[in-house]
Amino acid sequence: MKLNSNELEGGEDLQKKLNDGLSKYKISNVGDLPERIHRCEQRIKDYQEEGRSEEAENENNRLAELKTLQKFANDLNKSKEEETDESKLRKLEEKLAKGLAQLKVPNISALIEKIQRSKERISEFEEEDRIDEVEIEKVYLKNFEDLNQLADEITNLKSNSSKKPVDDMPKPSPVTPIVENIPTPTTEQSVEKQRFNSHDMYPCAEKTVVEFLEYFQEKHLEGAHVKLDRKFINERFKQLQKQIERQELFFKKIQENLQDLDRYLSSENIPSILRCSSELLSRIRPLDVPEIERLVKKAKDAAKFIAGKEIILLIGETGTGKSTTIQFLSGAKMKKTKVEVEPGRFSEHITIDGPIKNHDLINVTNSALSKSETRYIAPVSIPLRDICGSHESGEIILCDAPGFGDTAGAEVDIANGVGVIEALKGCKTVKILALSSYKSLGDRGQGIQKLAHLLINMIQDIQERLGAICYAFTKYPSSMDINALLTDIKTSKVDKDPLLQSDTTFIAVLKDMINKTRVDAEIIDPLSGDPKSLIEKLQKLRGIKHPDEVFRFSISTETQSCISNQVQQDNSNIKCALKHRDIDLVLHYLDKLKNLKDLIDLSTIRDSYEDAIRSVKETLTNFCSERTKTFHRSLTSQDGLNIEDIQEYKYSIEFIQKCQKLQKHF
Repeated sequence: MKLNSNELEGGEDLQKKLNDGLSKYKISNVGDLPERIHRCEQRIKDYQEEGRSEEAENENNRLAELKTLQKFANDLNKSKEEETDESKLRKLEEKLAKGLAQLKVPNISALIEKIQRSKERISEFEEEDRIDEVEIEKVYLKNFEDLNQLADEITNLKSNSSKKPVDDMPKPSPVTPIVENIPTPTTEQSVEKQRFNSHDMYPCAEKTVVEFLEYFQEKHLEGAHVKLDRKFINERFKQLQKQIERQELFFKKIQENLQDLDRYLSSENIPSILRCSSELLSRIRPLDVPEIERLVKKAKDAAKFIAGKEIILLIGETGTGKSTTIQFLSGAKMKKTKVEVEPGRFSEHITIDGPIKNHDLINVTNSALSKSETRYIAPVSIPLRDICGSHESGEIILCDAPGFGDTAGAEVDIANGVGVIEALKGCKTVKILALSSYKSLGDRGQGIQKLAHLLINMIQDIQERLGAICYAFTKYPSSMDINALLTDIKTSKVDKDPLLQSDTTFIAVLKDMINKTRVDAEIIDPLSGDPKSLIEKLQKLRGIKHPDEVFRFSISTETQSCISNQVQQDNSNIKCALKHRDIDLVLHYLDKLKNLKDLIDLSTIRDSYEDAIRSVKETLTNFCSERTKTFHRSLTSQDGLNIEDIQEYKYSIEFIQKCQKLQKHF
């Protein structure tokens, strides 16, 4: 490669030539160039003194090319410094648009859904041991996540710009009825949640990351041009590095996260800092145990309200419209709005029109992003006179529950198993309103299959309890023949698939759906429909009696994996803390393991907790034995005790006394 420093280079050409040159001379970091140049100059001087003119000339040629590379690097740095926010923004937006086109993603709004679906496919392929497909899908996931990160950078650049960003996104139509903003994930509530999690935590890597999230969430809420406390940030980051090293968290992904976080902190890219900190926290702490405890407590509070009562439980995946259906069935007037899901991008959303009249609906929220908003079971009591007329008395209780087995996360999945199912077991009877959404139907009726298996996994001997289930259909075209659709799924898909045919329980549920939709399928229309007919159907159902003997919940494979990762991490943290004789940290992680064990009756957690206890006992026993022998040798030696021996003995006594706080686990 012949380098010519006199050429007028464009930024990309300059970067390419710099990279080629660094590769040629096997220089991995441009920051190493000055040292290489210095070495080269020293060798030239040595060769000249030794009269080795040929070697000196060769080294001179090498030096010239290295200096040219250094000039390229300097020019690039200078151009980056001089580059305006506007030109940066333009380049980033061009790069984003190109990436979206290559991956056939229609807009930024669809990225989150693409990422989630890609993760689901990876999990499915892993379960089926399809290793090649897993690797291919991981490449796609990385591309989607890179684009999402690029979108974050663009958002941050726009928010920090003193000029109003050029908005080339399509504007909402002038006839749009109402435009509402969706709260971003960074809300006052989410900041408060992080405080809840970090409260009284012993200093460790987990707590420091949570404190980072607290700080930057608050700063993000303050908006553009916020002033950051660099001293606090630098001190906390150094502390985090030491804690990660002390806890021996040397996993590749954690180290990569730490490097990314350092870069984002330097550039003060708050959206990327929040995203990166969340990823780092999920790797340091795969499972948020305090959040599970919070959700279970909420479920127990709800359990007191529905204990001994007849309830109707809504079942369906996230995005099927469970919360919207409850609002509709309560008699609330509904409206269609345009919701801004990101700057310049709008989505249709159905919500309550006017003030909420039924106080119970305050805990029932929905999202325009097909995202689970329900985090714990929320009962809504509906007086029948409000729906059926003044001649009716009594009430029905509808329960909005988190999406079972969906994207709500391991914490919600566990809280379902621990809290929601236990709450249902205390009821007098339970009826089921099973919802299927047209959006999740799929080209082979996968949505119907998922709904059927949700019911099967939840209700023991479901074939005997089909009389307690009513099916309703959301977001379907009003003209669609639901019965014909279900029949087609059975004849063209199920009857031709030997694996599905062997699933007799699924066949029974599907036949029940077909039978119950022959005459009058319930297609829910929240805007102009009448809830009365569906309410009357629900009243006629035979509720499941003795629910404590019927309802069950088995957590998903992904959640089991998450639990396994968490208990392994806690065990490893306990061993590291013992190595450094940090008893308070040992106690912190033992408490976490015990809390998880008390919440979830799984052998994985019990065994891990018992292993941790054994490890602590053995370590402390060995410590006492070694210290006793050492002190005895010193005591009986010819020289007797010296000051160091006495200090060591004193430290040992203090350490053993401190270990007494672990006694509650023994």
